This record gives sequence, structure tokens and C-alpha cells, in this order.
Amino acid sequence: MRRCLLPGFVLVAALGLAGCSASTTSTPPPTPQVLFVGNGYAVAAGNRAKIFYYGFPVTSTSTPGFTLVAGTATSALESFAQDALFDYVADCTGGTIRATLRPLTSASTQAFALTAAGVGPDGIAVDASGNLYAGENCGNNHIDVWSAPVTSASVVSVSVFDATVTTKLPQQMVIDNVNHLLYVANYSAQQVLQYSLPLTITSTAAVKLTIAGANVGRGVAIDSGTNQLFVSDGQLNKIYVFNLPISGSNTPALTITTSTTAQRFYNLAFDRAGNLYASEGVGSVISVFVPPFASSSNPAFSLAPTGIDSPWALNVGFP
Repeated sequence: MRRCLLPGFVLVAALGLAGCSASTTSTPPPTPQVLFVGNGYAVAAGNRAKIFYYGFPVTSTSTPGFTLVAGTATSALESFAQDALFDYVADCTGGTIRATLRPLTSASTQAFALTAAGVGPDGIAVDASGNLYAGENCGNNHIDVWSAPVTSASVVSVSVFDATVTTKLPQQMVIDNVNHLLYVANYSAQQVLQYSLPLTITSTAAVKLTIAGANVGRGVAIDSGTNQLFVSDGQLNKIYVFNLPISGSNTPALTITTSTTAQRFYNLAFDRAGNLYASEGVGSVISVFVPPFASSSNPAFSLAPTGIDSPWALNVGFP
């Protein structure tokens, strides 16, 4: 008699059994992912505040499932974030964070708008508890926090002005929810700043990573599969890769230099498969890199839908 033990299931034993019985219980499919792209300082006024929504998988022939206008003719969309209820987009020139109920559709309208402590938000992020963060690159130079749950009545609960950072223009940001860390791109000083969470009004950057480049610190993203931090250069055709945790004296584990010198990368995002998406504010395309990455990696393909114009806002999220 052959006996097979299936963990979590019933012991199966039978004379002459040639193999183990398999469970018919299936693993639920992962939550679908979607790609959000938003125009920043669009050249054509008619392209301002335009959002492009892509379903997955994203390929070289993908077209937006729909487009949506989220703002006004003077809006500049800088970044996206999500919590359990809302999609958020930072409107830098509008001085607000615009919230729309999920799931986003072509008929979606703004549910409410949050006003930052200063002039205008740039990078935004949401932590695992639902707290919303914004870096005010368009004025004030603070990092603001709205405590969860975020509603139309929410006001800034914490506003951090880090006096230890002499030149600060907080741009994009990303949260490491495992280690409770916030990484902020401080492009005016060619830096990435690391803060421990939760933030308080006296928080200061525990690490100031300075990178030699032309316009470093536009976009930041974490590749959870390799535990690496990716940092874009908004002037050169480079993306810098650092092993985590970072230190102030870190040198890149890898510098991706594309063969197209006109590529100026702004925001960055990863999908579940480890593909890297990079918005090009000057080239007005979304470049998609496929791993494994090397110093000479070039985009596998690019997305350039009709109406895309200085696409700064970028996020891989969920419907």
C-alpha cells in the first residue's frame, strides 16, 4: 500500500494507489492591474488634465481603454495614488489632490479635492494604513500627510519642513510598507531622502542619498522582486538602481543608460511581473522596460496614444 499525505486535506490511502489525489481547490486569480498615465504641463491646452487608462496586459499595440479629463485647462497632473476607495491625482498648478471614486471609468467625476498646506502637490503616495502623503514641489517645499480614512472633510494632519535639507524640492515619492520607510525624490539637490514612518512635524531625513547626475530625483520606484530602488534622471537618458537599504554614500548597483539621448525620464512604476514603466515628459511617450535589466537596457516598446502631451503622472494600480 502506498500512502500520500496532502497537507491541509484528508489522508488518502488505497491498495494499489499509483499516485496522490490532487485537491480541486483553485487559487483565486490575482487582482487585475491597470496603468494610469496623466498629462503634466501639456503644450496643447486641450491636452491638459487628460488621463489615459490601460488594462493589462500592456503590449506595444495597446491602446487606452478610455481617456478622462480630471482638472481644468490649466491643470498639471503630476502623480497618482490609490487607497481602498479613491483614485488620487496630484494637480500641481491647481494646488489640489483630486479624488475620484474607484473604479475609474470614462464617466467618472471628481468626488472631492484636498488642499495642501502650501501652493501645490507634486508626488503623492498612500501607505498600507491608508494615510495620504504629498510632496509640495510646486510651493512650500513641505511633505504633507492626511490621516486615514481620507474624506472630503480631511485636512493636513502633519506638515514636515525638514530644516536639515538645505535645498528641497520634494518631487515623486514611494513607500516601503515592509520597513515603514518613505523615499522622496529631491531633484533640486540631486538627492533621494529617506524618512521613517510615521512622520511627525519634527521628522528629518535619516538618509540623504546624493547622486551625480544632471537632473536626478524626478521619479522613484521600488522593485519588490529585487529589493532595489530605481531613480530617474529628468535630464539625461539614465535610470539609477540602488540596493536597499540605501546609505548616503551608496553608489548605484546599476546605471541604465539608453541609446536614445533625448529620453528624459520622470515618473517610474513597476507592474507585478517586474516590468518598468517610465514616463518621458519631453518625448511624450511611456517607455516600457522588460527585465532582466542591464546597463545598456533599452525600452522594449513605448506607448504614445493620441493626445499624450508631457506625461508626468504615472502609476500601475488596480481598477
